[in-house]
Amino acid sequence: MNSFDFKHYKITDEEIRALQGTATLDSVNTFSTREKIALHYSKSLSSTPITIQSSTIKDLKENFNEREIVIIASTIAQVNYWARLIQGLGIHPEGFSNRCPVLNLDKYKTVSS
Repeated sequence: MNSFDFKHYKITDEEIRALQGTATLDSVNTFSTREKIALHYSKSLSSTPITIQSSTIKDLKENFNEREIVIIASTIAQVNYWARLIQGLGIHPEGFSNRCPVLNLDKYKTVSS
């Protein structure tokens, strides 16, 4: 989200590619175990239909407390809400990420032709 400042936060191009789905999360050795679990959970909750592996739930419960799981799940839900609302209204990105060299903003569309 708002990845224009990703270098400031030491987020690598490889991590951005994994977050975009053009590389696997497990192939990025800079993500911690907890980050990988949260990202797998995020991918599961963001898919349609929602499908969550029992192993993902097991990993969540072993690595996060109940409060942390609620925060992760509610953050995922909120970001999904914003993304679907913005796309549903046909709003084009504002260019917050135009300085991120691994993004393909010219290919972004909210409405198919």
